Amino acid sequence: MEAKVLTFPFNIMENPMYWGSTLVYLGWAVMNASPTGLVLTAWVAAVYKVAILIESPFTDEVYRQKEKVMKKN
Repeated sequence: MEAKVLTFPFNIMENPMYWGSTLVYLGWAVMNASPTGLVLTAWVAAVYKVAILIESPFTDEVYRQKEKVMKKN
């Protein structure tokens, strides 16, 4: 991919796949009245947040480098 995608849904939130899947887990937990599902959903959300904290700087740097190369050409 040449440039970072900035159109919907990325113009609404940075990581829609992580948060969308978390909402699906939350929905299933609520729909099935599952306290365990709620706890697991919170765990997944926390793990995703850590992943985002690790992944975002790397991803930003990849696109920064690509933009730098594109400007040179």
